[in-house]
Amino acid sequence: LEVGEAIGQRDRALRLNAEYRSALRRTAGAWRTNDPGGQLHNRAVLLGAGGFTGGADTLAGSVLAHLGLVDAAQRFGAEGWGRVGIEELLRLRPDILIITVGADAAREPSMSIDVLRHPALRSAALGMRRIVAPTTDWSCGTPLVARAAARLAARAPRAARRTVGGTAGPMADPR
Repeated sequence: LEVGEAIGQRDRALRLNAEYRSALRRTAGAWRTNDPGGQLHNRAVLLGAGGFTGGADTLAGSVLAHLGLVDAAQRFGAEGWGRVGIEELLRLRPDILIITVGADAAREPSMSIDVLRHPALRSAALGMRRIVAPTTDWSCGTPLVARAAARLAARAPRAARRTVGGTAGPMADPR
């Protein structure tokens, strides 16, 4: 809002902020369930090029928590941005592997992307869901974060989607 004020776009900034908050409210808790006996299987790992993953104190960690996902990488003490190796990932056995890739990943192969294609990470072998998400949605605290949350919320099991709503969670304040 401060930037909008500074550049003479206060009304536009207020509108964008309201849209952002509304989008986040629609995705809050999308992966949670109210069924205490339910098996939602919501342990997730966000994995980017080079094996990078975000811990609880990152934007990525906040998005996962907002959606009701449990960041499985935290079991290895992931704080901030760090790396998770293939072996660690196999030991974690996440229910969901969120792979972040750039738009040019297929056209511009690099060794840092190879980790994302490792045969050991094939979802059938591990019994986990793989969700591919654009890196741009996770890079910075912009309205694209709401798009990242919406994409992941849309992939939530139906049992979880029935409980969406409530508080906006850790993503509520865009400042």
